[in-house]
Amino acid sequence: MRRQDPSPPEDLLGFFSPVRGNDALGMQIASSGPDTENASIKNALLEMLYAARKNVFIQTPYFTPDDSFIDALRIAVRAGVDVRIMLPGLIDHLTVSCATYSYAWQLLQAGVKIYRYNGFLHAKTMVIDGSAATIGSANIGNRSFAVNFEINAFIHDKAFAGKCEKIFLNDQQNCEELHEFWFKQRSPVVRAAYGVCRLFSPLM
Repeated sequence: MRRQDPSPPEDLLGFFSPVRGNDALGMQIASSGPDTENASIKNALLEMLYAARKNVFIQTPYFTPDDSFIDALRIAVRAGVDVRIMLPGLIDHLTVSCATYSYAWQLLQAGVKIYRYNGFLHAKTMVIDGSAATIGSANIGNRSFAVNFEINAFIHDKAFAGKCEKIFLNDQQNCEELHEFWFKQRSPVVRAAYGVCRLFSPLM
């Protein structure tokens, strides 16, 4: 029989903090992995992108999106949405980083603003229009969308999303904005590495 009382069982009360106040957040939890048929997290992220009207702020340590995600970002830019992606300056996986900057270069040419954080960045967040946000374990990439077991919270609350937006903008103060010149300064060997690593991005 399904338990009707949403409060924790009495023998587990010591493991839960008391609930204070009557405030509530509109929230959805999405999970994905090799045992699920639907790419729930990816689909929810795409829905957010298509719903954006003013801005999209993304923070992710690894960025190896598929074509559907790239198309959604391009469409948002063409619709006049301010799309910004923040990537780490310090790296922990060379091949993934090279693939990441290959995609960053492609999207920069499409009008997306790319920021390089001065240090390692492990935040995995996206906020749109200061009205909805997601935080979780998923990177923007094929492994997180289809291979790894991941979970994200999607929060539909202006106050919470506004805080996430402020965090992004504060972090942006510690970033270098990448322009076309930055990429063209990379040596031919580095640019070739970007392209080669991108070939293996579906496995990353």
